[in-house]
Amino acid sequence: MTASSLPQWQVVLRWDDGARSTVRYTGRLWVGAMSQGVHQLAVACYAQRQAREPGLPEHMPYLILSFTPLQLDTASALPMISGCRPDECVCSVKAC
Repeated sequence: MTASSLPQWQVVLRWDDGARSTVRYTGRLWVGAMSQGVHQLAVACYAQRQAREPGLPEHMPYLILSFTPLQLDTASALPMISGCRPDECVCSVKAC
């Protein structure tokens, strides 16, 4: 199965400081792969926040608030990687 035929999900995260991030996860919702894939996305988004906000701690806990399946036309509208605003990050790491 090619990466383009894998399902895509919009995942909303809430950081311990109240900021929210939105990431695009590509892959099936198998617990192990999904957990690792979303964690990689969260780490990448947090690194972007740290670059903009140097006072942030080295690590910050987060909660997954939602998974929303994306239609192909909606998924293409979301960038694979873009700059993070303080309240939103849009990043993607493909997970098989």
